[in-house]
Amino acid sequence: MKSFESELPQGKFVRVHKSYIVNVERVEKFNSKFAEIGNTKIPISRNKKDVISEAISQL
Repeated sequence: MKSFESELPQGKFVRVHKSYIVNVERVEKFNSKFAEIGNTKIPISRNKKDVISEAISQL
């Protein structure tokens, strides 16, 4: 997953969980536990909630 993450454009994609990377432009809403893209809820790890908040605020 790390090597895949390094190939993606930085700032546009964020790793939110050990098994999930999301495109921040597609996130419709999020809270401390989940990011929602359409009808899909993607878990956010406790360590990554600040990372996704910052990435979305920079859009």
